[in-house]
Amino acid sequence: MVRQVTIIITPDMVDLTQINLSQFSGYDIDVARSGFPLAEAIEYQNLPSGGFKLINGSKFILNERYTVTPLPKQIAQDPTSTYPISQYPHTLTLTSISDSVQDGNGNWMQGAVTVSERACRAEPSSSGRYLVGSDGDKIYYDFVIYMPLPAGTIGAGTKAEITNQDLEFLAKGTIKRFNRGQLNARAWL
Repeated sequence: MVRQVTIIITPDMVDLTQINLSQFSGYDIDVARSGFPLAEAIEYQNLPSGGFKLINGSKFILNERYTVTPLPKQIAQDPTSTYPISQYPHTLTLTSISDSVQDGNGNWMQGAVTVSERACRAEPSSSGRYLVGSDGDKIYYDFVIYMPLPAGTIGAGTKAEITNQDLEFLAKGTIKRFNRGQLNARAWL
């Protein structure tokens, strides 16, 4: 019989040993709500914000629910035989420029450029998908971008670029809308 443990990552868990992952030779970590394996948890790094990140880049965040199942011994010994599925396999790079300001002499100074990165999953839209703007206009988008919580607000018009785990370019454009839900945050590109 396979031992299985359901865990919720909480702020008091400072590392994986507190949830007893070290007692098995290898792990298959599944998100409880989907049942699809995300990654093998043999090597990990703690996140300052709480939770932990596997060496392959999969992140497990505070207050998310995961199921931990030991892998069969031969799979645990052969990392090429696992299925490295990541919930957020892409990287969203955001570039925002603050407004220009006047200095004490009346000269206009260019606004500061801020670049930030977030883990995400980008899914292409079906043909002809659009959002309805506040004025009733159709706003067409190419990708829906899903991000883990907590996620800071992304303003409409922010420049964005999406790359995959191999740093291959997937898409570039501006954010059309942002929404923070109960399970994740979404942006439309």
